Amino acid sequence: MGSFPELKRGRIDVWFANIDRRPSEIRAWEAVLSPEETDRAKRFRFSSDCSRYVAQHGMLRSLLSRYLGCGPQDVEIRTGAKGKPCLPVVEDEVSLQFSMSHSDAYVAFAFARDKSIGVDIERIRALPEMMGIIERHFTVREKEAMLACPEDGRLDLFYRFWTRKEALLKAQGEGLLKPLDSIEVTRNGEPLRPWKVFVVGCPTNDGFWVADLDGPAGFAASVAATGCMDKISVHYFQTRREM
Repeated sequence: MGSFPELKRGRIDVWFANIDRRPSEIRAWEAVLSPEETDRAKRFRFSSDCSRYVAQHGMLRSLLSRYLGCGPQDVEIRTGAKGKPCLPVVEDEVSLQFSMSHSDAYVAFAFARDKSIGVDIERIRALPEMMGIIERHFTVREKEAMLACPEDGRLDLFYRFWTRKEALLKAQGEGLLKPLDSIEVTRNGEPLRPWKVFVVGCPTNDGFWVADLDGPAGFAASVAATGCMDKISVHYFQTRREM
C-alpha cells in the first residue's frame, strides 16, 4: 500500500479491496484472526464464503493495526450495544471509529477519528423487485426522483439511494433496525461532495453528512459520518506483501 496515510480529525479514509484471494494469502490472513473470528469462519458452508470472510477480517485487522500502531493479531475488536463492531475506548485518546461492508467480491472499509462512521457497498445487479422496495422503503421525494429518472439510469440511482441510507444508518448505529424511509437522501449539487442529512428521531443535533464514493466498476458505495467530512481519501488495498 506504500506509505500509510495519517488519519487526522475531520478526515475520512475509505479502502476498497477485492476479497477473492489466492490460498496462500488466505492462510496468511488466518494467522491474525481472533479465536472467535476463526470459529465463525469455520461455520461457513462453502469454502469460497469462508475464504472471503477470512480475507475481509484479516484486511480489517491489518488496516486497524496501521492506524493503531500495533500488530494485526493484537487489535481488540468488540461488539457494541446494537451489534456494531468497535474498538475499546481509551481514556485521553482520540477514538478511532470504523465501518465495513461487503458485496460479492468487494469490501469497503471506512475509518475516522472521533466521529461515528458508516459505509456501504453494493454490486449493481438487475433487481426484479426494485419497484416494490421503492414503494415500501423510500420517501415521497425519493419515489418522485426514481420515477423522474430515465429508465436506463433508474437502477444506478436506486443503488445510490440504497447505499446512502445504509451508510447513514450504520453511522447512527442502527443498521436496518430503523426504517429506511426515516432518511431523505435525494440531493442537488456536485457529485461526490458530502452533504448534510437529518435522520428522523436522531438525538444528534449536528445531523449526519453523507457522500457518494467513486468505487470499483459495477458497484455503488457511500460513506456517512457525524459532523462535517473535511476530506475523503479513497485507497485500494492491494496485497498483504505491500503492507
